[in-house]
Amino acid sequence: MDLSKYNPNSQFLLYKTETGDVKVDVLLQNETVWMSQKKIAELFDVQRPAITKHLKNIFESGELNEKVVCSILELTTT
Repeated sequence: MDLSKYNPNSQFLLYKTETGDVKVDVLLQNETVWMSQKKIAELFDVQRPAITKHLKNIFESGELNEKVVCSILELTTT
């Protein structure tokens, strides 16, 4: 990962492999990383439904509270 262009004042970080195959946009807010399901799927090289399934299981198990960790803006834009 090349952080030579890292800007600490930026809200977004762009990541890519050495070959430039993957780019993931990340929003940092109050020391919390926010990513859309689409971007998480790109990061793990899976389809979005796989991420949706895993998140559903996490919320149903009570490991995370959906109302606390989900952004309505992200849900409506992805």
